[in-house]
Amino acid sequence: VGDITRLTFAKRLFAVPIAVLGQATGQATLPFFARLFNEKKLQEFASTVNDSVYRVASASFLASGWMMVAALPLIDLVYRRGKFSFADTQTSAIYFFWFSISLACWSAQGLYARAFYAAGDTLTPMAAVTAITALSLPMYSFLFHTFGVIGLAWASDIGIGVNLVALACLLHYRKLVPLDGLRWKELGKAAVVALVAGGITFE
Repeated sequence: VGDITRLTFAKRLFAVPIAVLGQATGQATLPFFARLFNEKKLQEFASTVNDSVYRVASASFLASGWMMVAALPLIDLVYRRGKFSFADTQTSAIYFFWFSISLACWSAQGLYARAFYAAGDTLTPMAAVTAITALSLPMYSFLFHTFGVIGLAWASDIGIGVNLVALACLLHYRKLVPLDGLRWKELGKAAVVALVAGGITFE
């Protein structure tokens, strides 16, 4: 009883870094993407999108490492009052912990979607996201009935991960933003740093 509410509270707090790193960055970069595409500077367009994804994803890795460690005090500070007890904090923090893993996916997919918008194509990302959402429903049901409410958080992470991969591959397929132009090595370094820093802090 109350777990869906706790899950909602965790997701609502998780929406804050998504808004800062994903939505705000996406809105800020869209005019630059559009200008480069309209000027037919396609190589520079692809490079700018890949660089933006790299920077946002790297920052998201570091933010995720901190958020996962600070999940309990964050939830407690923001929500514990009235009927929201410390026991509620502990449960919500677990959900927030798992949501935090997918911050880089949420942030990067926003940039890939804006790349489509800049290219004058709003149909492809809409169709892809709609299809993925529909196909994800059985996964949500399976994970919920198998693992309980925590399965919904896992399903959310998996769903946004698939969404990110789909948009990136579609851009690559249309030769707009090649995947080999992404700084994979640097992304790996950022992920390792975030993992080590989070592990040290957790300890």
